[in-house]
Amino acid sequence: MWGLFGPIEFKTKRGNRITFEHGMSYSVSKRWMTSSTSAMWHNVDFQQQQTVGGTMLAGQPTPETHPYLMSPGDVQPGISGDEFRQRRRAFSNAMEPGSLAVLGSAPMAYMSGIIPYPYRPNSDHQYLTGIVQPDTLATIDSEGVFTVYCPDPSEFRDTWTGPLMSREAAKEFIGADEVHYVSEIPNHLARQVNAAQRLYLDVHANTPQLLSADHWRHALGVIHKCGTKKVASLNSILHTIRWKKSESEIAHMSMSANIAAQAMMECMRSTRPGVSEHTLSALFEYQCRLQGAQRMSYPPVVGSGPDACTIHYSRNDKRMEENTLVLMDAGCEYFGYCSDVTRTWPIHGTFDGPGRDVYETVYEIHQTLLEQCKPGNTLRELHRMSIDLIQKGLKSLSSRRGVHSLVDNGTSYRTFYPHSVGHWLGLDTHDCSGVSHDMPLESGVILTIEPGIYIPDDSMFGEYRGIGVRIEDDVCITDDGPLVLSSQIPTKATDIELIADYCLLILNLHP
Repeated sequence: MWGLFGPIEFKTKRGNRITFEHGMSYSVSKRWMTSSTSAMWHNVDFQQQQTVGGTMLAGQPTPETHPYLMSPGDVQPGISGDEFRQRRRAFSNAMEPGSLAVLGSAPMAYMSGIIPYPYRPNSDHQYLTGIVQPDTLATIDSEGVFTVYCPDPSEFRDTWTGPLMSREAAKEFIGADEVHYVSEIPNHLARQVNAAQRLYLDVHANTPQLLSADHWRHALGVIHKCGTKKVASLNSILHTIRWKKSESEIAHMSMSANIAAQAMMECMRSTRPGVSEHTLSALFEYQCRLQGAQRMSYPPVVGSGPDACTIHYSRNDKRMEENTLVLMDAGCEYFGYCSDVTRTWPIHGTFDGPGRDVYETVYEIHQTLLEQCKPGNTLRELHRMSIDLIQKGLKSLSSRRGVHSLVDNGTSYRTFYPHSVGHWLGLDTHDCSGVSHDMPLESGVILTIEPGIYIPDDSMFGEYRGIGVRIEDDVCITDDGPLVLSSQIPTKATDIELIADYCLLILNLHP
């Protein structure tokens, strides 16, 4: 077993210390461990954070504390300080003269009392600052001056949850031009706001949630005093910049998609009648985290049988039955960057009859749409194309098995295809909401392509009742054609059967 900080050591009941080295070899020593395994992990991390640059506390990974993840000059793994400076420069150049943008880290969220949910940074704040921890505020003015407000020192917080960013780290590591404490927001931010001709804020933010955090409570109090006539939407500018990905972002998203693809193939291999949907959901998360993902992009969807027709089904609480399909929609975050992949496969290893008909119809539509993912086309045009293709596909399915209710039931295509063909993808699963679907695609843009057909579990649809199929890939637009980031997991029916069916043959469960 190999931990983030090297070998892992355990103490036996007899006091022997067992050290697991890379490759599962181990050695035994009679020396007593002086602390529990849990304390060992926390102590190592805490000591490293305190010794960065002498006394600098970063509160997040740095090249000194995590050299196996970061290179010198990186602010986040694989993303350099120079790239963050370029992002801030592009943003400030797009702002109106004399304006100021205010961005804050996401507040902590709690599931019960003082029990927190795992922290997830605000994407806009992370994109411009590289800060991935709570309790910080940042401002950027139209001249490019970058100011960070850090948490005030707190021995209590350091003891219970660990140190957060110090002023020294904000300046030397993050690259801030000016640094202040959060407690200085009422005075210093007030001067900045009063001097600005216009303020850029995330106007769609959940204000009650923001008010739960000191840095936002101070900031919003200052902004309220200046009046809202100055306020403009941050998203309209920043999301246009975030929309096109840099080489380092594409590399991160490729890794995220590859991790999700490998994890989903493990789920295919583990599928058989009687296995629960929850088991596949847990296996996907385990495999993603094992390969380096920090969290899920969203709660996994594992819908078997008729529940595959529920777009965001997330109960995942049934046992899978033979002669049905299972639809898995899942993704992970790799240092903030999301993947979003969907595959549908047979629980019993082989696509049969009507299930194969629907699957191959969606597959052909998916392949046609991928070919149209090129510069100049728009996401809205791709969606309209998907509607036409699905309507034709429904007619073909109807004539193939005489199920005329697919086209003559008095309802629109939305009965069988209620969602869009795709969305932007990046630091958020539904990324860059400020960018229109009418924007012509450009090289470096990443989106999902996810056509599907969902036939309600109603006897009027005959053999097709309760069949749901979606195929979703993460696609990077390039001048040389679409780059499918999630291509490591197959979409062709016969290729999927090689994975799912082979496992059943090994287990001697195939009919």
